[in-house]
Amino acid sequence: MKLQLELEKMKILNAREEEEREIRKDERRREAALQEVELQKKLAEIELSKTRETANIQLKTKEEERNLPEKFDFNKAKKLIPTFDEKEPEVFFDTFEDTATSLEWPAEHWVMLIRNGFKGKAAYVSSQMITVKDYQILKKAILDAYSITIEGYRQSFRNSQKSPTQTFVEFCDTKVRKFQKWIDKAGIKEFESLKSLVIMEEFLRKVPFNIANYILDKEETDLMKAASLADDYFLRHKSYKPAHNKTTFFSDRFCTYCKQVGHPIEKCPDPQCRKSEVKEHKPGKKQDSKKTMHVTVPTPDLDSFKPYTCQGSVNGKPVVCLRDTGSSQTIINLPPQELTMKQEYVAVTDLTSTKTLPLAEVTLQCPYYTGKASVAVSNKPLPHPSIQVLIGNDLAGANALNLVVTDPDVILKQELKVNENKIVQSVSKVPKKNKTLETSKVEKALELVNLSKVKFQQLQSYDPSLTTYWKRVKNPSDNPKTPYFYTDHGLLFNHFRSSKGPVTSTWHDCHQLVLPATLVPPLLDLAHTSESHLGVNKTYHRVSQDYFWPGIKKDIKEYIMSCHQCQVTDKWSS
Repeated sequence: MKLQLELEKMKILNAREEEEREIRKDERRREAALQEVELQKKLAEIELSKTRETANIQLKTKEEERNLPEKFDFNKAKKLIPTFDEKEPEVFFDTFEDTATSLEWPAEHWVMLIRNGFKGKAAYVSSQMITVKDYQILKKAILDAYSITIEGYRQSFRNSQKSPTQTFVEFCDTKVRKFQKWIDKAGIKEFESLKSLVIMEEFLRKVPFNIANYILDKEETDLMKAASLADDYFLRHKSYKPAHNKTTFFSDRFCTYCKQVGHPIEKCPDPQCRKSEVKEHKPGKKQDSKKTMHVTVPTPDLDSFKPYTCQGSVNGKPVVCLRDTGSSQTIINLPPQELTMKQEYVAVTDLTSTKTLPLAEVTLQCPYYTGKASVAVSNKPLPHPSIQVLIGNDLAGANALNLVVTDPDVILKQELKVNENKIVQSVSKVPKKNKTLETSKVEKALELVNLSKVKFQQLQSYDPSLTTYWKRVKNPSDNPKTPYFYTDHGLLFNHFRSSKGPVTSTWHDCHQLVLPATLVPPLLDLAHTSESHLGVNKTYHRVSQDYFWPGIKKDIKEYIMSCHQCQVTDKWSS
């Protein structure tokens, strides 16, 4: 009995739990249904609000359309809009504004009226500013695209030319209109302003292009402020650009036409010289050659400076120094790339002019001064080509002793003859039997100018054009690749191998004696004139078998081009 009662109780409890579960399920269903109803209600409210907004917008649009003036008609107004011309966009805007103002078109519709009529740049700018409704903003952007500024009006006025279809009256009217636009854009109302405008234009035309662009970028209209900007720009961008100091015998000291020392062929006073730039005689009249005065300025002899010269060094490089008690500034003549240049300059005044020279920091050693010094750098030769340093009073002070170099290995034993006519005469007197193939290259070179071996060594050492080759000297025992430079008994040689022979053969090896610039003219004269005026290639082949110097091919060509006989026979072109 008890078991049956307990079973019945359990069944009753299970039934109750089942009923409770069903009740909870029904409640959840009702809650979900309520939530769905609320969601649909919210969606319906949103749709209703959107519909109301759309209706309000439509109502406002209709009201705006009703409020438009009855006399304004878009279709009618579009027919009165002028045609846009890219050559004169400002004319389009002026004409449109006059039309719109006279017909009392609403300003808020101006942008809408002109958008569809643009072309080219104006159409592109308008498409990029589709949201802009302000007429003045759109107008300014389009005019800026066509460079319709003060500078644009000025260039339009200056560059306008008369077209073939224009009359002169029409062209004059165009000029007047362009000038008026220029001064209107610049805001010129008074004569002083107009004068300042014209002077400013002339000022910008005369200054360098980059400075003018800088002032225009700053949009400066005041003349004196523009001048100050130009000075500031010039000082900030000022830099030292060293000139290439390549001194050749032909360009600086020797005339290849009259064979005189002291002037190049461009300054030759001989009226028969075709390359001379000296115009002392009237063209078309034949001058009497007997009355022509030849003015020559001989190169100063080194011996005349001997009591005041001494040996020294600049940054460890041997140099010849000259003491000048009349100079207040020490000057050197060395390549700027070998020096430590400073961003400073000094004004040096001579008898004829004042020049600005850059300064360099060097280590100078000489009897007058030892230590670091700030010296001026000149790209022109000093009183003598072999002198590299001019010692001024800024370093030497009151030390003006007549120092004489007594070292017999340094003193040049014989005088260098600078008169080319005398050199040629001495060459012609040398017996031909001494110029055989067995004579060494050194003896040949010394015979040309009556020099000793010691003096030839000094000329090679002091020649600034050979400095680079002295640095490239190699030892032949190291078997370097050709070409290379080497020394033999203190003399500089260039070893060159012809490309015609095999690499292992020594038959085509050339050992060229390197000549200083001073000995080039007599050698060229002998090689050219003694063989019936050979051409460029033959003369070069003959000379290069034994000798070498910087620019040998160029100097030979210039020498033959200046030869009167070769010019007549046109042999230099071969």
